[in-house]
Amino acid sequence: MPKISIIVPIYNVEKYIKRCLDSIASQTFEDWECILVNDVTPDNSIKVIEKFLDEHSSMREKFKIITHEKNRGLAAARITALKKIRGEYFAPVDSDDWIEKDYLEKLYRVAKENDCDVVGCGYFKNFAKKQKPFLQKIDENPKIALSEIISQKASWSVWGKLFRTKTAIENNVNWIESLNIAEDAIFCTRFFRVSKKIGFANECLYHYFLANQNSLTIQLNENKIKQYLQVIEILEAENKGIGVDEEFFTFKACAKCAILNRAQKLSKNYYLLFIDEKLSKAKGIGFMRKTLLLLCEKKLFFLVDCLVKLYHFVF
Repeated sequence: MPKISIIVPIYNVEKYIKRCLDSIASQTFEDWECILVNDVTPDNSIKVIEKFLDEHSSMREKFKIITHEKNRGLAAARITALKKIRGEYFAPVDSDDWIEKDYLEKLYRVAKENDCDVVGCGYFKNFAKKQKPFLQKIDENPKIALSEIISQKASWSVWGKLFRTKTAIENNVNWIESLNIAEDAIFCTRFFRVSKKIGFANECLYHYFLANQNSLTIQLNENKIKQYLQVIEILEAENKGIGVDEEFFTFKACAKCAILNRAQKLSKNYYLLFIDEKLSKAKGIGFMRKTLLLLCEKKLFFLVDCLVKLYHFVF
């Protein structure tokens, strides 16, 4: 049995998947398997994968391709993979991202030396022509770590983390198939609540690619925003009464700003989201977000629109 199972969903990534696979094949840690879930991708991603496997025939047995009968979404692809993995730990990797060659080695070392349920690391935000490092350390105390990821002081994405398989299975921690936006927030908060110890590799070892125009998070249509709001509702219900209300208030403030910044078309409904809760008072949200939320509360929607356009122009 491999020590680590790598999970990679495949959909519309023919431009990027080879880079991802190259980074996996180059790992200094060799005891791994890779589960590739073809979510009925309409492009040539599978042809690129097959060509890669032909060129790396000695590694072919380490890669397994599972194909859905119909497109079911990112969460479903990860659910499918989680049912098939054999590793002691599993590492989700997005197919347009890539990992440093010692990514698995360093995360697994921290996991084994400290008997961790989950290990995180720093990461790079990669744009078309530049990258920016982010070292958001996760506390080893699960309760503190939970508050950090809810308040977004640390990333709640599943990429950039190594999870103990037994912990997920025994506690029935999984994704929700119908939710493909911010779905990792639910998975991570559920996993952290049942974890006994968290580890952290104090290096940037994961590359998060932000120039993929096919990414689910680039623009949010009405259906995606509805899913985002479902995630907020589920998180609020599942984390009520455990001492993270203030952190969740910050999460909600950040979520509203994300919707305003990424909505395909702004509408009054989005401006009015949670308007009575005075989200501008949330802690740690930064000047830009605070201003955006304050303008909503004052119902200066024209200025909200101008600020969002300015943000997109600058960034």
